[in-house]
Amino acid sequence: MQYFFRADSSTAYSLLIPMRQRKRADWPIRTSTYSLRPVYETWENLPSAAQQEITQARMLWNALVDAFDRRQARYREIVTPSDRSPDIHSEKTTRAALSQLQQSFVEEARHVSTQYPVTWAYREFILTQFLATVTRFLRRQGKAPIRKQGVPTEVHFHHRFAGGGFPIAGIFGRSQRLTLEPVAAAAFDPVLSQRQRKRLARTSGVFQVGATALPFQLLLHRPLPQDAVLKNAAFIGRQVLRMGFRNTVDGGRLTAARWVWSLHLTMEVPPEVRPAPESQRSTMVLDLSQQTGGEGQLRLGVVADVNGQEEPLFLPKEILRAWWYKRQLQQQADHCLGETKGLLKEIENRYELPAAVSDLLKHMSRRREKSLWHVWQVLERAQANEEILAILRRWADRSTRMTREVRGLERRYLARRDWFYHNVAAQFCRQYQQIIVKLPPPLLLPDDREDNQVLPQANTYRHLAAPTTFLSYLRQAAEKTGTEVKTTTA
Repeated sequence: MQYFFRADSSTAYSLLIPMRQRKRADWPIRTSTYSLRPVYETWENLPSAAQQEITQARMLWNALVDAFDRRQARYREIVTPSDRSPDIHSEKTTRAALSQLQQSFVEEARHVSTQYPVTWAYREFILTQFLATVTRFLRRQGKAPIRKQGVPTEVHFHHRFAGGGFPIAGIFGRSQRLTLEPVAAAAFDPVLSQRQRKRLARTSGVFQVGATALPFQLLLHRPLPQDAVLKNAAFIGRQVLRMGFRNTVDGGRLTAARWVWSLHLTMEVPPEVRPAPESQRSTMVLDLSQQTGGEGQLRLGVVADVNGQEEPLFLPKEILRAWWYKRQLQQQADHCLGETKGLLKEIENRYELPAAVSDLLKHMSRRREKSLWHVWQVLERAQANEEILAILRRWADRSTRMTREVRGLERRYLARRDWFYHNVAAQFCRQYQQIIVKLPPPLLLPDDREDNQVLPQANTYRHLAAPTTFLSYLRQAAEKTGTEVKTTTA
């Protein structure tokens, strides 16, 4: 489907969600994330009540997408010029109609969100994510929202604590929605070895979803802030590796999908007493818009102080090498996919196949990797032509190996990058009293056209560099040192 919007600023708008007045407006908000190991490790293993919650949430999302499609159709009617004689008030009338369309769309979205039996916290989360997606699309900073179909690869369960929040100490054995078993105070004693602290910090808990409970094991690697107030708790699972296949002497076997789970606790924490600023600390300008790559290096930006001295900031070379190796693996996977599709096209032209099989092999040149997995699974269940299955099994085995290596490599170098960002941000905030950050312009996506225009080469390293991620670490460090962080767009 093609979407219509104006690029001029006169019709651009932001869909804002009203924020409730906080009881502790001066308390900073922090989110602590803990990796966990649930009893139900994949989507298929979740209890039926939890699966039903996700199904209802996806139905709500799809209903919101339908409302957005209706909004786009109405928008096209408003902005499309008519055959009637031009009216001197046409521009004013169009603006009024667009303003009314904006208001009615937000009202319709809120009304739709009340029509599905989803918990209040989950409903607010979906509505917030949907309106944010629409806003990014209308600003040409993202794609339009699409319907969610097929087996879920990401699940969220949310609890929002109203009435100002819930004391964080209450989750240790006394909360009905989220419960953690207490850990010994020595688990965070720096005198003990890391191995001893890990052993003491292991605990278990339960996250309630409707009438069912999701038990899990957790390593409380950092203590929860004392006197903090819990505002939101999220139990999130993501599929990082899809189901794969391994060739064996007896024909092969399927490998299970892999999921990672985490617990996110959003809290209001008491404000810290910051030390008085040191007189020798000055101002720094961090220009993250000057990102360049080449010769085995990636320059994240340029650091300049008040004296005009500039120094480039480079990403560690081992991270860039891992990133390039991942790209090479992806190219090998694409080449393997192309070879497999070529072999299947030759078989289609050479043999008389049943209609059910030949229909799946049609338009093979346009099939992507996910589509080919579906073809292989269907043909495997149907016990189709053995030569076809042999080709698909060889491809599935190679694709599984390369995909798992790519995903593991990506998780490692991103963790290494985040560790580097954390340390650099802490160093800058200890050294400077004020930091002015120049961010690169928003990443503009190409128009939805049939030629599928490619993004500019200048954005090649945008995902790896992730300027906004570095900015988030900088702001976290600034809260501890009292550094002032200002942002501008280049």
